[in-house]
Amino acid sequence: MMASCIPTVMQEMIQELAAPPTSEYYLDLSYSGNKTEDRSQNPSGVLQKLDRPDMLIMVDGATSFVGEDKGQGNERQAVTELEGYVKGGLESLHYGSIKYLPCYAAAGSRVTLGLFNDIGKVTWMQHTFDMSLASHRALFVFAVVNLLRWFMLMAKGLPERRFRIQLLETWRRSSHVTITFQPGGRVRKQIRQFEIWAQEHSPGSSLDFLQKVYQVAQASQCLAHALEGPACVGRAQQYQVTLEAYGPPGNPMTMQVGQAHIVYPVVLSIACIGMLNTAYIVHRMTSMHHAFQMQEAQAYCQDCCMGAEALHAASVVMRDFRSPNVLTRNGAEGKYVTVDLEFAGPNKHSWTLDWLQDWDDHTLNQEGQYDTFSDMYQIGKLIEGLPFWRSIVRPPALMSFVNGLKSKRLSASEALQHIWITGHC
Repeated sequence: MMASCIPTVMQEMIQELAAPPTSEYYLDLSYSGNKTEDRSQNPSGVLQKLDRPDMLIMVDGATSFVGEDKGQGNERQAVTELEGYVKGGLESLHYGSIKYLPCYAAAGSRVTLGLFNDIGKVTWMQHTFDMSLASHRALFVFAVVNLLRWFMLMAKGLPERRFRIQLLETWRRSSHVTITFQPGGRVRKQIRQFEIWAQEHSPGSSLDFLQKVYQVAQASQCLAHALEGPACVGRAQQYQVTLEAYGPPGNPMTMQVGQAHIVYPVVLSIACIGMLNTAYIVHRMTSMHHAFQMQEAQAYCQDCCMGAEALHAASVVMRDFRSPNVLTRNGAEGKYVTVDLEFAGPNKHSWTLDWLQDWDDHTLNQEGQYDTFSDMYQIGKLIEGLPFWRSIVRPPALMSFVNGLKSKRLSASEALQHIWITGHC
């Protein structure tokens, strides 16, 4: 089996793996070959150049494995071209917190597997398969089987398809509001007829006020950061702000396997060496799932409260704490970030319009005002609405925390000192 046959072998194995969609083992895998270098584009935009490598495998619509094939003796050319294809890295808008994807470079009978990370750097494994040797062919088949197992894990870590946004795609949030996703990790938000929009949807807000809000946000890792603006531009004085791009809405229930940047090299090492069973890794990760959920839930609660604390210190209230507005971000600090700050307003501003989404009879205070405790109440409701809330045995500290938020007994600063957040149970 020569390296030129690898795409055919992968395609056949994918077809063999296919099961009815009703099966628990069903995996949305698709294969795309490129024998003519026809400059076609891949679905998820992971490849920076228009021309693309010789093999792509998509998992649930996301490019997940790429390979480049050359003739005997052209290993360096295969490596160089593959590295050029993936140098754009992984867009968090499409891959969420997944940090690595597998790849290969082949020349004649020699094949090397590797990993490329979210910034496009490739790490090649030391072991090279020589397909002219029967023992190496057997190891390669074992490696492919383990990769397919890993794809099944990875599929659980991808953002939902509705959150996987292509660059330059525009979302129309309403008749006034549009959001455009730009290259370089930027998002542009525009609001037509901003003064009218503010009067009808965000009383107490203004351009000057939102400039203050984003200035406050700049000092917090848990609030959206403006790269440009906000400003009103053009004759129509259209509101415009350019923001950092973040990942999909946070979900502490989801085991974000892509974050396991230790596990990816382990799995690929297993695939290359062929000595251990990837199923053991899957078992170990599953056994850690409950503890992982608790840690994620604590991080989610903490980052929501930290964002609220920063705003409240400046007499600003967010007014729209909902799960679609709490996004994941890559980085050690501020794992979750609150966005959509255009609904923010002054503390204790009277609200006479229709309620915002997810408000109820207890959101406003007795004077009909939205205050800082209204934000904390909405955070409590937000936590109760997350999938993890229904899937775990809730510890007393978590129940006490949420009850404190919903009874409006905890300010943001007090919430951050609660035993559920500090872990000092």
